[in-house]
Order: sequence, then structure tokens, then C-alpha cells
Amino acid sequence: MILRIISPVFFMFLFLLNQSWYAQETLSLTEQDAIETGLKNNKVLKSLYYKTVASEAKYNEAETYSLPSLKFQASYTRMSEISPFVFPTPFGNFSLNPSQQDNYALKLSLMQPLYTGNKISSGIDAAMFMNLSVKVEYQMEVQNMKLQIQTAYWNLYKSGLMKQLLEESLNNISTRVKDAENLFKQGMLTKNDLLKIQVQQSDVKYRLLEVTDAHVIANRYLCMVLGLEETRTVLTVSEIQELEQNSLNPDELVQSAYTERNDLKAHQLKIFAAKELKVQAESGWYPQLFLSGNYLYAKPNQRYFPPENKFQDAWDISVVLSYDIWNWLAPAYATEQADANVELAEESLNAMKDVVRLEVIQYHMQIQQSYEKFHVAKLGLEQAEENIRLTESKFKEGMSMSSELIDAETYLIQAKINYTNSLIDYKLSYARLMKAAGK
Repeated sequence: MILRIISPVFFMFLFLLNQSWYAQETLSLTEQDAIETGLKNNKVLKSLYYKTVASEAKYNEAETYSLPSLKFQASYTRMSEISPFVFPTPFGNFSLNPSQQDNYALKLSLMQPLYTGNKISSGIDAAMFMNLSVKVEYQMEVQNMKLQIQTAYWNLYKSGLMKQLLEESLNNISTRVKDAENLFKQGMLTKNDLLKIQVQQSDVKYRLLEVTDAHVIANRYLCMVLGLEETRTVLTVSEIQELEQNSLNPDELVQSAYTERNDLKAHQLKIFAAKELKVQAESGWYPQLFLSGNYLYAKPNQRYFPPENKFQDAWDISVVLSYDIWNWLAPAYATEQADANVELAEESLNAMKDVVRLEVIQYHMQIQQSYEKFHVAKLGLEQAEENIRLTESKFKEGMSMSSELIDAETYLIQAKINYTNSLIDYKLSYARLMKAAGK
């Protein structure tokens, strides 16, 4: 009696556990959900983030060079004993330098740059531009990763649609095989015609196996891109709406790319940094001026005479001028090198703009071709659906051969594949074009 009660409860528990496990392994994602998940989990972006942190810290470090620095020193010195210099007087001997073997010193030093020939200020500006460049490069990698996620997402979507349409085609063909077998039994169809339809059924089964494998691979790749476990099953729930003709102007897209592309922005910032480094190199021709001050608390303090075996304090303040009279033209070579780096960066930017322009025009042509292919594929699908309807009707009435039905089904499958490919190709072409234009 107890076993009869426990057994249904136990199996119900196993069923609920299995359903819970399946729910955990299957993840429904929209395109935006996939992008947010991928950007959050991507390891490459995490490593690049720390590059921005390091760049920010370097900029902050450069700013400190213009601020006063304060140093503290403490020392203890044990000196050997020496005979003091004794000066005889009518009142007795007088020691001028009594031996002090234990020496203690506490020193506080202040240093403030007053003028460095723009060396410090240009260094700060160069670090600032490099910091901004690294941050822009990080955003560029975010855009690259976003496109990679979109490509993986819609490829999974495409393989899922391919799998679905082949399953539908297999069901339709299986129904036709049954109809053909009935016609064969009635003597209205030859054995050869029946075999042709059965061969087509086997061919669709084979293609379905290939597409199923491709769908599994696409799912694993998307999981890898999103930073998920590869055992997860991702369901793509976003849908592609009916395509509309876009009115994108290629020249306007090129100009948008010149001003909005992150790679061009980052390179321009590097040019600014290179120019500041050139100013920094030229600072070697100018004198350096500093303000310094010291506070000394020592035992004995050498500022006092005669020195006494006790702690005494003293201070000093100075203005220090430093100028390299001759250093074998090192500033000239440093300036020449910095100037060459500026020219190199500017020429590289011009070359990058040529590549960007070609890229935008190429993707603009691709999206126009994708739109035209979509309309051709849509028309072909409508024609293939009408053709299979008429051919199937004639076949059931014995007015058409099996080869015609097979051809009609083959045309329909290919039309559905073309239509699906045209949708995904347009979607990805548009995403690539927007990225190329910096949008």
C-alpha cells in the first residue's frame, strides 16, 4: 500500500526535476538580450577594460609631475672616533671639533617645478590623448563584438529556419509517398515513379541531418561568443520583419564614418598625442627652473658651530636653474624622431580613410544586392508554392508524372532556402554597413 502511494509521487518528482533541468538548459534570447549577455560575459572585453584602467592611471600619474613633491628622509650614521682639534688658551684647552660618533638626521624636502619648457604640460596632454584613444578603442572592440554576436545569433536563427522548413518538407513528402503507394497499389503509378518519390524523401532526410548538425554547431558557437556553457540550448525568439527599401546615401555614410568611426577617432587622438610628444622633445632646448626647500632636524646639526650632541633644526629654500649647455644635440634627434612619428601617424590616418571609404561603399552595394535578392527570392517562393499546388493536384488525378512532382518539391525547398538566406543576408549586411559608417 505504501509503495503504491510513493511510486506515483516519486515519478512525479522525477518528471518535475527533468522539466526544471530542461528549463535551465534552454535559454530564450532576443537579439538585444544576446548582445547584452555577450558584452557582459566576453573575456576579451574584460581584459581590454583593464587596459583602459591602466591608461587612466598613467594619465593621473603624468598630472602629478606638475605638482609639488614632498619627501621625507631619516638616517642614522655611526662614525669612527677621531681626536678633536684642541686649541690652547690662557684659560685652558678648547676643543673645536669634538667627536660625535652617533649621528641622527630627519629631513623633509619640498620640490616644485616652475618652468620646464612645456615638458611637463605636453607630457600631461599626450597622456590625456592616449587615455582617450584607449577608451575609444575599447568602444571599437565593443562594436566589433556586437557585430560578432549579431552574426552568430542570426546564423543560428537561419539554421533553425532551415531545419524547420526541411522538417516541413519531409512531412509533405512523406504524405506524398503514402499517396504514391496508394496509387501504385491501384495500378495508377509505376514502380519507378514510386521509387523516385522515395529517393527524394531519402534525400531530404539526408539534408535534414546535415542542417541539424549545422544547427548544433551554430548553437555551440553562439554560446561560446556569449560566454555561456556550450551545453545550453539557445532559442532565437527575435523575428525579421518585412524588408523595406532603404534610402541610405553612400556619400553621407562615408562622411559619417569619417567623423563617427571609433578606429578613426582613436587614430586622430594618437596624432594629437604624437604632436604633444614632439613639444615635449623640443623642451630639451629650454632651461629648467625649480623651487626647492628643506627642513633638517639632526643630532648633531652641522649648521651649528660648534656642533652639540643634541637635536637642532634648520631650514633652507632655493630657486634652482638647470640648463644643458652641450649634450651632443640629443634634443635635435629627439625632435626629429617625434616629428617623423607625427608624419607617420597622419599618413596612416589618410590610408585608413581610404580603406574606410571602400568598406562603406562595398557594404552599401551588398545591402542593395541583398534587397534585390530578397525580392527575387520572395517572387520565386510564391511561384514555387503555386507550382507545387498545381502539380500535386494533377498528380493526385493522375495527370502528371512523379518526376514533375519531385521537381516541384525540389524547387519549393530551394525557394524557401533562398528566401531565408536573403532575409538573414540583408539583416547582416545592414549591421555591417551601420558598423562601417560608425552608427
